[in-house]
Amino acid sequence: MRAEFKEFRTQFPDKVSPKKGILYRCVLWLRKVYWTHIIKQLTPGSESWHRYQQRISLLSSADADMEIRCLFYEHSMECKGKAYILPGTIFCYPYRIKLGYNVFINRGGYITARGPISIGDNVIIGPGVVINSGMHRYRDRNTLIRDQGHNILPICIEQDVWIGANAVIMPGVKIGEGSVVGAGAIVTTSIPPYSVAVGVPAKVIKRRGNS
Repeated sequence: MRAEFKEFRTQFPDKVSPKKGILYRCVLWLRKVYWTHIIKQLTPGSESWHRYQQRISLLSSADADMEIRCLFYEHSMECKGKAYILPGTIFCYPYRIKLGYNVFINRGGYITARGPISIGDNVIIGPGVVINSGMHRYRDRNTLIRDQGHNILPICIEQDVWIGANAVIMPGVKIGEGSVVGAGAIVTTSIPPYSVAVGVPAKVIKRRGNS
């Protein structure tokens, strides 16, 4: 076992040589230059933008791949900067989305902004979260649901909010500063600042700082 481990370490060393390190950094730099040029030519929300989003969303969460993806989204929407967006996240109508400073969005999120969506500074969004500011109308039984249009209401997520995995944020919701939304919650009504909300539909179970 020891011999096999030694052979493995020889094939996959922890550190590359300085020469390989320089070459590696050059390749990363060239990739970044290439993608920066492409990104600046795209119109956010256009067909070509969506095609490139699909490609960029599949890049890894390491090195230049992460920088390229964040640069793509910072160019596509109003963003204060230093966004961390992991693979598999998809945005629709990016020109109606505002991202604050130091926003972290985990894998597989889906954010669609038929109406404006504002996400404040230092917000943490868990994997698989859905944020949707438009909902299908369905009152008329004699018309296909898909032909009845949408009810569109803005969503506001204030600063220092944590949204747990697979939560759903519905149109018209405001999540107050410093709040926590539990995993799997469906938020249909606004949440006061510094609240903890869980469940379907989400209900406030306590205030942060209170026992």
